[in-house]
Amino acid sequence: AGVLHDRRDWKEWFALPYTKTPEQHSTFKLYYSKEWYDAFVVSLFNFFSVIFNGLPLPSLLQFESEHQRMQALVTENSLLHNQLANTKEELLTTEATVQRLEARLAQSVAHVSAVGRSHSVTKSTKPLSAIKAA
Repeated sequence: AGVLHDRRDWKEWFALPYTKTPEQHSTFKLYYSKEWYDAFVVSLFNFFSVIFNGLPLPSLLQFESEHQRMQALVTENSLLHNQLANTKEELLTTEATVQRLEARLAQSVAHVSAVGRSHSVTKSTKPLSAIKAA
């Protein structure tokens, strides 16, 4: 304070608390005007905006956003769980269909084999005279 106290431009500021009507004093009159006040408020608002926009949101204030994020994750989890259940059900249905088709295929193959064997047996049991005539 000693260094600033000796400078003329600061002397008046040190006298401010002792000035009876600072709004009428030539040095301080400007700072009591409506224009200066409005400019000061805008500058202060801009200053704090720059400062607070650069800072991360405090943990306590992140509660609402975290709550919304958790609700979205729970909803997504529920949808995925339902999708998984539907897919499992479709898989079981498809597997049952495959098993039925495999069983039918096996029956068809067995039937074709049986028909083929009986047909070859029938051909080979022709009378010998029929074979010689041919």
